[in-house]
Amino acid sequence: MGPLEGSEPVKIALTESGVDSLSLAQLVGRRDALYCSTGGGLSPHTLAQIVALAARHPAAEILLAFDNDDAGQTLAGQVEKALQGREGVRRLLPRLKDWNEQVVHTAAATRPAYGTLSKEPSQKPT
Repeated sequence: MGPLEGSEPVKIALTESGVDSLSLAQLVGRRDALYCSTGGGLSPHTLAQIVALAARHPAAEILLAFDNDDAGQTLAGQVEKALQGREGVRRLLPRLKDWNEQVVHTAAATRPAYGTLSKEPSQKPT
């Protein structure tokens, strides 16, 4: 997912999974960002693609939006090392374990307000 055709991304968000990219996009709602997933790991090929993507968009801020756990920290460290001190790289942590969990938690918090919309009336009109 990314910005409209012909426009440059202002931010590039890297997540561990595709569902985390979709969840982050839903939470943030930015149309000028590019959301990318590593597919759960970082092969040398994936790292090379991230470096190439960063080089193609030198003005974009790189958001290391990996999971809020040890594995996410490790991935963020590997990407930071691969980008060799590029400016505009920062860690973006979900409050919970990952961005999908954050969306589910947010949806659960708003569910009571929406739940009444689908309930049948307690009494039928006479």
